Amino acid sequence: MKRFAPTWYLQVASSAGDSSEERALVNVQANSQERMKRELSMFMDELCKLRPVVLFLDDLHWSDLSTVDVLSYLAA
Repeated sequence: MKRFAPTWYLQVASSAGDSSEERALVNVQANSQERMKRELSMFMDELCKLRPVVLFLDDLHWSDLSTVDVLSYLAA
């Protein structure tokens, strides 16, 4: 995840080993929703190359617009 989706990595993974300079650089680069969608898509593509991936989406009818946007981007 750190390699293909650094913005997502910084938001969801432990930052114990990351330097503050590295975090600042990625935060500056991560100002676009389109970039975050591309990163997530690249990460999922690489993950699927290793083994099949199953996404379980529970209570999807409660999703906000951003979640629906990301899911539609991934589905395309």
